[in-house]
Amino acid sequence: MARVNLPPLTRALLLTLISFTLLNAVIKPEYTALGPFTRTGNGTPYIAVIPRTSWKFPWTFATATFVEQNVFGLIVTGLTLFFGGRYLERAWSSNEFAKFILFVSVIPNILCFGLYLALFALSKSEKALATTISGGIAIQAGFLVAFKQLVPEHTVSILKGIVRMRVKHFPAIFLLLNTVSGVLLGTETALFLSWFAFLTSWTYLRFFRVAPFMNSASTGDAPTVKGDASDTFAFAYFFPEPIHTPISTIADRVYDLLTTLRIVRPFSAEDIESGNENASARAEGGLPTLMSNRGSGRREEAERRRAIALKALDQRLHAASRAQSAGPSVTIPAPTARQESPGGTNAEGKEERDRSRREKLQWLLHKADMKFSHSLQFNAVPDWSSHYIAYSNLKKLIYTLEKQVHKQPILADSENSPLLSGAEEDVDKTFIHALDNELEKICSFYQLKELEIYGELDALLRDEASFEAEAEELEDLQDDHEGPNQERRKTIATDRPRPRSRSLFKSITLGKKKRSSTLESGRSNQDDEDSDEDDERTRLTKTKSMDARLLDSRDDLRSDFRSSKRRASTAAFDDYNDMSFSVLYDSSISLKKRIISLYVSLCELRSFIQLNKTGFTKVLKKFDKILDRNIKPQYLEDSVEPAYPFSKDTMERLGANISKLEQVYATIVTHGKVDEAKRELRLHLREHVVWERNTVWREMIGIERKTQAANMGLRHTMLGQDTDPNSRLVGDEAVVEMKKIRTRFGNYTCPKWLFSPTLYTLVVILAVFFVLLFVPLMKHPEQQNCLALVVFVSSLWATEAIPLFVTSLLVPFLAVILRVVRSDQKPHNRLDSKAAATYVFASMWTPVIMLLLGGFTIAAALSKYNIAKMMATFVLSKAGTKPRTVLLTSMFVAMFASMWISNVAAPVLCYSIISPILRNLPAGSDMSKALILGIALSSNIGGAASPIASPQNLIALQNMNPQPGWGAWFFVALPICIISILLIWLLLVITFQPGKNTTIVPIRPMKDKFTGIQWFISIVTLVTIALWCVSHQLQYIFGDMGVVAIIPVALFFGTGILTKEDFNNFLWTIIILAAGGLALGKAVNSSGLLHSLAEEITSRVDGFSLYGVLVVFAGLILVVATFISHTVAALIFLPLVQQVGQGMSEPHPNLLVMGSVLMCSAAMGLPTSGFPNMTAIMMEDSQTGQRYLQVKHFLTRGIPASILTFLVVITVGYGLMLLASF
Repeated sequence: MARVNLPPLTRALLLTLISFTLLNAVIKPEYTALGPFTRTGNGTPYIAVIPRTSWKFPWTFATATFVEQNVFGLIVTGLTLFFGGRYLERAWSSNEFAKFILFVSVIPNILCFGLYLALFALSKSEKALATTISGGIAIQAGFLVAFKQLVPEHTVSILKGIVRMRVKHFPAIFLLLNTVSGVLLGTETALFLSWFAFLTSWTYLRFFRVAPFMNSASTGDAPTVKGDASDTFAFAYFFPEPIHTPISTIADRVYDLLTTLRIVRPFSAEDIESGNENASARAEGGLPTLMSNRGSGRREEAERRRAIALKALDQRLHAASRAQSAGPSVTIPAPTARQESPGGTNAEGKEERDRSRREKLQWLLHKADMKFSHSLQFNAVPDWSSHYIAYSNLKKLIYTLEKQVHKQPILADSENSPLLSGAEEDVDKTFIHALDNELEKICSFYQLKELEIYGELDALLRDEASFEAEAEELEDLQDDHEGPNQERRKTIATDRPRPRSRSLFKSITLGKKKRSSTLESGRSNQDDEDSDEDDERTRLTKTKSMDARLLDSRDDLRSDFRSSKRRASTAAFDDYNDMSFSVLYDSSISLKKRIISLYVSLCELRSFIQLNKTGFTKVLKKFDKILDRNIKPQYLEDSVEPAYPFSKDTMERLGANISKLEQVYATIVTHGKVDEAKRELRLHLREHVVWERNTVWREMIGIERKTQAANMGLRHTMLGQDTDPNSRLVGDEAVVEMKKIRTRFGNYTCPKWLFSPTLYTLVVILAVFFVLLFVPLMKHPEQQNCLALVVFVSSLWATEAIPLFVTSLLVPFLAVILRVVRSDQKPHNRLDSKAAATYVFASMWTPVIMLLLGGFTIAAALSKYNIAKMMATFVLSKAGTKPRTVLLTSMFVAMFASMWISNVAAPVLCYSIISPILRNLPAGSDMSKALILGIALSSNIGGAASPIASPQNLIALQNMNPQPGWGAWFFVALPICIISILLIWLLLVITFQPGKNTTIVPIRPMKDKFTGIQWFISIVTLVTIALWCVSHQLQYIFGDMGVVAIIPVALFFGTGILTKEDFNNFLWTIIILAAGGLALGKAVNSSGLLHSLAEEITSRVDGFSLYGVLVVFAGLILVVATFISHTVAALIFLPLVQQVGQGMSEPHPNLLVMGSVLMCSAAMGLPTSGFPNMTAIMMEDSQTGQRYLQVKHFLTRGIPASILTFLVVITVGYGLMLLASF
């Protein structure tokens, strides 16, 4: 139930939007009927801005932004908050994001309010005072301005590249559309809000927002800059280039006025440089994870952005300063401090600015080459790090030489041209001299290291030959003591060469049972030696697989000599054999480890050559590019390639020695199979390198991100880590984190949790709660209190500011304290606290809770004894190897498993079953994505297939009267689920095309036979399901389905099949959540609030048919359940739906409830939409460590799948529900 993909403040804003929109829809006074999805009208004066009354309710200037007048506006603003808010909050931090939202929400509403008052004063039109000012237009405009600042040059592709636009054009397009709509369609409020929000957000980001100086972070400092003085964020740059000049002129005049009035601070030269540098750093940082393409186009896009930045800086560098300008331009600000110092000149100032800008140009070029610097740093052998090419130092030398070259034209006149040419020659000599020093350093180290490693290799080869001779001698000695038959075989064998195709481990065939004790002792001693050797060779990675191979070799030896038929001649010879065998075996293990260590060293030597040669190539290319030279080909040909480490003979000798090691390893370990030896040795190398790279990479990248403030929100991202770097470790003292606050009156230290986003969310929810308690909205006090209770609890559930089950436990507490419960008998008097407590707690434990426990019990038994897995594996084994068939079968298996073990456990089970398929598919395979996403979507659909498949179904049963039997449920749900899965399967096949170049590894069925316990569990489960299906016919015996649920609980726990630990491991949080939801529903019904709201809604839909009401509620629940939990959506809406259906002229409450709960399960458009989706997004490729799915896969497949299921429910489902008399 955790919302790992949505930051807390964004989640709170999204909930506020939904809550205020629904509240406004219920209590606003009148509509202009334009249709169910686009209707508009007057808003309620308590949460929307209405010029006539808003001066009485000043909070409406903040709340109006979160009040939408129709479903379309709710969807657009909701998606804007979901995708834009989650990125901006992580990029800026929650506090900065909250400030931005506050500015963008409040100021445009105030300006629009003032504009309508002015219109009324001019025209005396009452319409101006009655106009409703509300909606998220301001947030949409503000977010577009923010993205223009962060990623202006990113290109967004729509409809697979048919439409391509850059982010920097979005604000202008947005303003143009709202302007045209306001003029032609009369939506002038949206027109005013969009322009006011655009100006407000730009002004705040341009002049007032305090942001970190990104480049300085790399040095360890943390300075900040106020505003954004970068050229690309100037006002004129928001509009098309042909009108830059007039807009810039107007902007300049406005800027001069604002600086004169001291409303904004004039930009200095440092501000301009800092702004441009921050803009360049943001361009280097790329896009948010949600929008990143990660394809080949991303590199091209980054190069294009870098080229634009370089061009802009170069133009600024060579542009003449406009000393006579009246003031700094908003488009391209110039430094305000233009006054000459007493001893300086304007030319000196220009030279200083040129020097500073040239350094920024060099910094950009340096950033372009950071990739190889890091690659060299991360791939270097730690002990050799000082002997690699000093790539960073050579780059610094290039920049220093560049400065010297560019200083010459300033200091030289026409008479000094020969000196300039000589200076250029000196530059070449200086750089070549530095390269020669690096080359000499590398050659000297390589020759020494090669001599050392090759010496160890020669010693190893000698030891290997000695080991082989000893092994043959020992084998010959054994043969001398064999019987006559063995002697004859020995004679025959000596007539031909001894085979080398088998491992020397296997060539020793000694045979006494008592030798096993010696082997154990030898192995124990070897373990001690291994420990010592590990301390000496900490760089070498040892794997469990290799230890297991040694154990297998030892067991094979023991088996060989135990199975021997010969008899020893004397006890002394046996003892000699034992001693010789132990020594020889220890030698073989030592040889094997030495081979692995040398192989890794030789490969590191080869990597040393490759990295240094690449370094020379790149640094020469950089020198030629920056200083306009062409020394690279000649230097590589004359100096680098003839050098000893880079010569052809050296590489051939190194390759030959590696081949020798592979042959020796094959002789000793792999029975002479060289290919197998190569695979094993490369496996050692890969594990060693990956281990080193992982350790060094993560540590260094973590340090770099901290220093550059690039790890903002890492713990909260979809592809980020969840580990809290500030978590308390073993030995740490319990310390409360504090935060220092600086004020005019001094510095104060407060606990850090006082400034957490969760606390802010709680404060907002509590404020709304108390406002609803005291602002009279309902006629009766119990209904007023119950409305506050419903909004409070729903807000806590949706934001998860506190755990869900804790919120559920607050329901009975608040219901009693607020006295929202009334008597069931007329005149429905309010109950006192004691009677109310008894009433509320009785509603928390109902047959529905017992049915939930029965479902958990069956799921636990089926999974614990592998019954569900055996059944699912058997079905998948029949699917064959055709990708489309495997995908469809997996989806139906997931649906069937969800019916009986819940859609929480079903995806985990299915993913474990298909793991062999996933392991053998190539990385990035579309088949992998289709399988994982198909199982997740099918599990969501399967959550509606049976009453125990998901908690929302049990909530639906509680709101149905009479409750439908299992047969009726299956009659409606199963056809809908089957048709929906077939349509989703077609969607996945068309979009992923999983059959292309895909080879499927067949699933093998489990060959274990059913045990007596498994048969017992299966029989009890089938009998329980059968009784549930005929519960209405047996109602005179059992009374309710909850009583039948006691049967599996008693039998499985009573017989010991399930234990009390299994009982404790039930999802009690879900049980308490359901119980709290039942108590809330009972309280809302008892208070009369539900009846009042239902009457209001029924009057609104009075002209709608039953089918129209179903379509409206199904669409509304689909949208809401996509953003919040399926169970929470059912808890909030199903009681209301039931009352609306009951109050219709032709009441069909069960039909509306059934259709609504089906749509709860169909909401699967986001990674956070239900348990299956959250499980799917966490699945990782074991080969690469990358997650199979990204958010875009849910958006492009999950949303269409939800719409397809919606269509099935309102067509096929509607007909089936009428046939079943719902």
